Amino acid sequence: MPQLIANDVLKKYVSENLDKVNGWAGSGQSVLLLGHIAAKQEDCEQYGAFEIGVHHGRYLIELHAICAPGTRSLGLDIFGDQQKNVDGSGSGDEAIARSNLDQFARQPELIQLRQGDSLSITNAELAEIASTFGAFRLASVDGGHTPVDIVRDTTIAATLLAPGGLIAIDDFFHTNFPGVTEGFYRLMETQSLPFVPLAVTRKKLILCHLSYKSLYLDRLQSDWAQGVFEGIGCKMVEIAG
Repeated sequence: MPQLIANDVLKKYVSENLDKVNGWAGSGQSVLLLGHIAAKQEDCEQYGAFEIGVHHGRYLIELHAICAPGTRSLGLDIFGDQQKNVDGSGSGDEAIARSNLDQFARQPELIQLRQGDSLSITNAELAEIASTFGAFRLASVDGGHTPVDIVRDTTIAATLLAPGGLIAIDDFFHTNFPGVTEGFYRLMETQSLPFVPLAVTRKKLILCHLSYKSLYLDRLQSDWAQGVFEGIGCKMVEIAG
């Protein structure tokens, strides 16, 4: 039976080291699913990953492992500025995150960590990130879990994303953090971003640009017909129209 596509670095991290890093990034299978979808990408394979809300680096290591060797990734977190963590969603620690990256990430020197609040990041700072990194093929929204945070962070992720890129929003439908789902639907109602749901796991809602949805769905439906997703609890659903 066909298997999920995953490179050796990602497989090793999921099988040997994922549980050594504190965090709530979801199961190994959901991580492999994102890697499989990313293997279908076009027009962005030369870029790295971006995450808002690094915590201890568990998911950023995974995202960076999905990307090609030599690509650069960026993690943004309030880290020690925890008074801004108004909803208690995580407790990032830069020293711990850096240690985990150095121990478990491929080419950790290519992953930059920055302390900052995404709600107050300026257009000039976003332009500097774009100039430094070019763009990103994967973006994770896992910072604050209020509706305001989700709208802002998803907008930032979309701004920095390369054509064909994917956005993963954490804790969609999570009963402890209803602000995530509320924020997502607020964003969909404004129709301010041309991004739509592509897939959902127990922990993550994965978005793609509307112009790439048909390409992704065609390729994933072919995999579905071949039984690639059997045994990992997948089903096909429609979200947000």
